[in-house]
Amino acid sequence: MSLDSNAQCDGKGNPLRHFTPYPTPGSSGINVFNQDLSVCDGTHVNAYVFPPFSLIGPLLRLFASANAAVTIVVPKLSPLPGWWPLLNVLATRRVLVAKKGSADALLFPSRHGFRCGYQRQKRVSQASPHLKAPVNLSVISARKQCLVARQRSTPYQKQKSALEVEFMDFLGFTTQRDMCTAIPDDVVDFLIWKDSFGKTVVH
Repeated sequence: MSLDSNAQCDGKGNPLRHFTPYPTPGSSGINVFNQDLSVCDGTHVNAYVFPPFSLIGPLLRLFASANAAVTIVVPKLSPLPGWWPLLNVLATRRVLVAKKGSADALLFPSRHGFRCGYQRQKRVSQASPHLKAPVNLSVISARKQCLVARQRSTPYQKQKSALEVEFMDFLGFTTQRDMCTAIPDDVVDFLIWKDSFGKTVVH
């Protein structure tokens, strides 16, 4: 899963084989979901996968059905997404690439080539003749984190977060769907399961 412009290269600088979303000169195939991944045995072929976050769940199910061994890069989101339990079941080894807040973990495209996140964040204050004050992105980000932390500290929000994590674990165990792909029947099944604990609650 890549584009010709950002495909990983081997020791000699040659782009590795990669699947693209549309035909390109260096593509080995179109649409990874239509490819035979059984060749990914982890020894002779170990695919590198850094997917869009919205495709992590479907890709994990694809790898599991094909019994494919891959190296996948994923974020540890909060609250944990529905695909997290499946990832833990399938994973044989884990490596922490970067800690939360690390500025040099990813490279971002710019007019002068790819630069790390720190270079991108240097333009924190931007002035505009149409705005009453400069836009300081660092101050806005810090304030937003403070508001989110305050919201999460309330008893209701803690209960809501715990329920959300429990629902995602339920999805991962039953349907392997996540919060974005869950259907109304999944919610009904979850509520029936919750009511089986001995106390009937009308939801």
